[in-house]
Amino acid sequence: MTRLIVLGFLLVPCIEIRAQTPDSVHNLIIQLKSKKAETRGAALNALAELGPKAAPAIPVVVDFLTGFDEEERILATFALGSIGKASLPAVDKLLDHQDETTRYYAVWAFALIGEGASTQAPRLLKMLHKDDDEDVRIKTAHALARIAPNSRDVLDTLAKLAKSKNTHKPVRLAAIEELRHFGKDALAPLHYLFPDEEVSWYAIDSFNHLLNENKKDAFAQAAWPHVAEILIDPYLYASFDFPGDGLIFVLSAHGENLLPSLVKMLTDKNLRTRKRAVWALGQMAANLTTAKTNPELVKKAIKLLLPHFQSPDVDVRRIVASIAPWHPDTEKAFEGLMLDEVFQDAKWNVSHQGGDLIGRWMKGYEAAKLDEKLRLAFAFEAREHDKDVLDLVWANVKHKDPAMRHRIACWLAKEWRRNDAKAGKLIVPILLDSLKSKNADHRLQAVNALQSIQSAALATIDSDPLGDLTPTILDRLDDPSPEVRLALLHLLHPRTEADTKRTLKLMAPLLEHPEADVRWAVVSVLAFLGKQGVALLAKVVQEETDANVLEHTCDWLALRREDAEAAVPALLKRAEQEEFWPVASYALFAIAPDRSFPGLLAILKKRDEALRRTVIYPSAVHDNPAKLVEALLDDWKKSDLRQSQAIVHTLLRIQPLLSEEHHNTLVYRTAPLVSEHLDKVQKVLTSKRAEDRRDAVVMLPFLKKMRALQPTKYLEDWKKRLEFQSSAEQQIARMDDLLLKACADEDLQVRRLARKAYSAKVQPVLPGGYAQPFRFKEWWPQPSPRQEFAPRVVAWA
Repeated sequence: MTRLIVLGFLLVPCIEIRAQTPDSVHNLIIQLKSKKAETRGAALNALAELGPKAAPAIPVVVDFLTGFDEEERILATFALGSIGKASLPAVDKLLDHQDETTRYYAVWAFALIGEGASTQAPRLLKMLHKDDDEDVRIKTAHALARIAPNSRDVLDTLAKLAKSKNTHKPVRLAAIEELRHFGKDALAPLHYLFPDEEVSWYAIDSFNHLLNENKKDAFAQAAWPHVAEILIDPYLYASFDFPGDGLIFVLSAHGENLLPSLVKMLTDKNLRTRKRAVWALGQMAANLTTAKTNPELVKKAIKLLLPHFQSPDVDVRRIVASIAPWHPDTEKAFEGLMLDEVFQDAKWNVSHQGGDLIGRWMKGYEAAKLDEKLRLAFAFEAREHDKDVLDLVWANVKHKDPAMRHRIACWLAKEWRRNDAKAGKLIVPILLDSLKSKNADHRLQAVNALQSIQSAALATIDSDPLGDLTPTILDRLDDPSPEVRLALLHLLHPRTEADTKRTLKLMAPLLEHPEADVRWAVVSVLAFLGKQGVALLAKVVQEETDANVLEHTCDWLALRREDAEAAVPALLKRAEQEEFWPVASYALFAIAPDRSFPGLLAILKKRDEALRRTVIYPSAVHDNPAKLVEALLDDWKKSDLRQSQAIVHTLLRIQPLLSEEHHNTLVYRTAPLVSEHLDKVQKVLTSKRAEDRRDAVVMLPFLKKMRALQPTKYLEDWKKRLEFQSSAEQQIARMDDLLLKACADEDLQVRRLARKAYSAKVQPVLPGGYAQPFRFKEWWPQPSPRQEFAPRVVAWA
């Protein structure tokens, strides 16, 4: 249930009531019974101003929590909270109320009372676990953090909910949010959550809040072990930011305690351990430099970092270039990185800190000799569009030094859009020669450069400057570097048809590769083989365990449409697993909608009892989407409201499985039927029987969803298109008006149903679209997002 939080109580214009003494309470109680909403609102505001002195008004004020008007309920909640402990008995009685909104405001009142309501903690702890309404559980977490911030039971309960992946996510996030109120005891539970991608941002935010709000020595000492551990974990600290000065306070106070451990880590035999130490030193020095605090610790950290600016390991140099501070003690070291392949990282880092490497480069470039001038040109790509620089590089494309030729070819590959296919005859052979280099970095750079040429060429010229590289790439798939093999797979997939038989033979065993990224790339290769690759793609659908790879496979099969019909049985089998239903059903719809319809409908019926009861037609109708839609629409026309609910539910469930033609039939046939049933609903809402009114309210959300469906193709006549859209919007607005009136119904169940239905806003989708998420998805399968950040991931491998 989505709460409608009304802020009007802050602006009650109305009648100004200055209640300064308990004698005023009697008059305010009388005004609470006024027929004028503005008078009641002003009285509630005045009682809130009185605070505990307004206690005699509690019996009247508490009745507002069960009323119809949301604004008045909020005002009453604030008044009860302001009155304080005297409100507890009256509010406590509402915690078992059958109306979840009443319970919500009762819990909120306890939160406003604060620690004066601490005796309610055991009761609220039970509600946190057992209440049927999610919003009530969320507000209960909020209240517990305010009424019992020193309770170990409350802290342990919130920590347990925060860690539980079975907890419905909004409640879990609420628990993480509220842990920030429990001081240093909440640091460990929050730190525990950092690796959990689903909630890590929220845990980091609460942890950071604690640091910023508790800049005291005792708290810094408690926080330091966690901060130290975070500092040396690049996966955590690289992904999150700690705004504010809480982290600086902890680092400045205790950072020096970490230096002995980092010195030891810097000499460890394990490269990963050494890189973590460099990372921690860089982060510590950079944070303290930015904050202009503890300069002595900054100097000590930089002194330990300086030798690693010249590390033989490129990943270590990349870490230093990316995070070391721009400081008088590091300026010369950063100059040394100007001719290094990690210069891009250094350039971004220095410029971000306000340093100037551009002036240094310009001075050095003009005075440099040929090879040094070339290296400077490679390093500083800010001048890559300078004609003099470009001419210099092209003039040396046949440089006698193989390493220099390699750098030139990789650099020029980025300039490909400015050159024609003839230039490729100079660059491509150099890059192919680099594929044989003993240096894995050079091989990876060569593949990436070839990919740059390929991408630019496909967009700018008709001919392929790379020619037929398939044999060469296939020959190199046994490269000892996993990064190079993966990059070769990405380079291979647009040109696989050149040697289909050999490609299939080499791809088949790679489908068993332990790395999901490799299997992901293999799927792309197979997809470009057309029908020839479908058999192996169907095997992926049957056996793949990684959700990303499976989704990628289904997307490619969907693109192949009728060419992928051989994969239909495997896709239907996968669709039986609810977590894979969206991607598998999307592929089946794209490949063979009518053929897949009976199988997909059978899967839906297994999961949906209402569907099983409604779709009981003979197989000739059941398995034919056109006939089934026609039969359901005919039955709907002559049904009562309760029967209509089941039929419309069924139509909405099968709509995503319909072809464009059948979908449009459903949309156009639905419009007049919605009008007829809307008239019935409006009439029934005036019935004396509460049960009938409930049926009418339940029907309205179904009608809204049906009317929100739009045809995929409109007539060329814009006037008719606008009339169709306008008609749908008017009908939905009419339904909202009816629901709003039902929110004030005398029957509690009618009010509850109406509030929930009204809060679930439904609007017609954009013209020409389906009201479901997988139809007409504009996309083209791209390399895995993980590949985009491959250099960073490789650095920590």
